[in-house]
Amino acid sequence: MVWIMSFKDATVYCLPTDASDEGIRLRRIVFELCPLGHQNCPRALDDLSEALRACFTQRGSIENIDESIQLHREGLSLCPEGQS
Repeated sequence: MVWIMSFKDATVYCLPTDASDEGIRLRRIVFELCPLGHQNCPRALDDLSEALRACFTQRGSIENIDESIQLHREGLSLCPEGQS
């Protein structure tokens, strides 16, 4: 399970961990709604990256693993020094 916090009203939502197209779509939305510089942006990218990695494992699509690696690197670059 992935716990998602609403940036607007601090409501916590729970998304099932899966590699389905819907699961990936929801994680993309969560990341897009995350304000730039917010402390949860790296986590949102990591969650999306992990869903794409799982999708690659299930389906074998090279595009999924390529995007997963790119997003993971981007997420790491957003972490403060020493906290990755």
